Amino acid sequence: KNNSFITGFLKSYAKLGLRPSTPWLEAWEGIITQQISKLKTQQLTDIFQGYADLGLCPPPELTEELKDRALQIANSLDSVQVLIHLRACAILHCISADERFREIAQTMHRKIQPENLRSAIEINQYRQGSLWFDWPCLIEPEPQEETISGLEKSLAIAFQCSGISLTRKDYIVPRMGHRVDITIDGKHPILVEVDGPTHFVLDIDDEGNYVMGGYNGSTLFQTALMEKCTDDNISIIRAPFDTVKRLTQDPNPLRRKRLILDLLSSAQHGSTYILEADRLQPFMN
Repeated sequence: KNNSFITGFLKSYAKLGLRPSTPWLEAWEGIITQQISKLKTQQLTDIFQGYADLGLCPPPELTEELKDRALQIANSLDSVQVLIHLRACAILHCISADERFREIAQTMHRKIQPENLRSAIEINQYRQGSLWFDWPCLIEPEPQEETISGLEKSLAIAFQCSGISLTRKDYIVPRMGHRVDITIDGKHPILVEVDGPTHFVLDIDDEGNYVMGGYNGSTLFQTALMEKCTDDNISIIRAPFDTVKRLTQDPNPLRRKRLILDLLSSAQHGSTYILEADRLQPFMN
């Protein structure tokens, strides 16, 4: 029982969208390393999912231990756990390029029977994992339903008021089925994703306060898949909610227009950026 309590810590942090402090994480990883041979299927699944959701990777020594344990008990995993491992390993491989995650994912992929997948979550996990590793996928993507937030509307209006031409038809990322928030038209299209708070994790500073951290694992992975599936002449911009608010609420329309035009003109073909206060910064996993 105590072992289950300890292994579930990281997943609990992930559910809260809170990234643990480095000293806490290192201490926890030391305990997990000692308990690795005793990990059961759900405990191991929770660890992989926790790391992936938070956009963190285990240290190399623990990665090796987790890989060995995952391959050892793979045949005992149920179908839901197999899919979670597949997607988690795709995210962790995306972040770290550690080929050990590919090895685990490949074992999981072979165990999946696509015809038995029922829920949209299961199908999405299978498709994303297959797509990332360029493995066969027998299920075609279905475009996401259109949902438009207030922030998306305000940014789209700010673009249009600055003379920026937006596409009338939604852009669906090939092979992904992902519907992009805003698409700027032209020979050099720009895809803009407006990111609310759920795309980020919170960090704990030295004084114990919660502060906005980086993107979570799901958003890092989504961005990498978009890069993989779009043409080389298309740029991608991720626009955090706080930056969008500052930009769209600028009371000086001429200043706002000049800033928007300067920002978009600086986007290079085939590059991915994060929108900051007055510049585009290269997006890094």
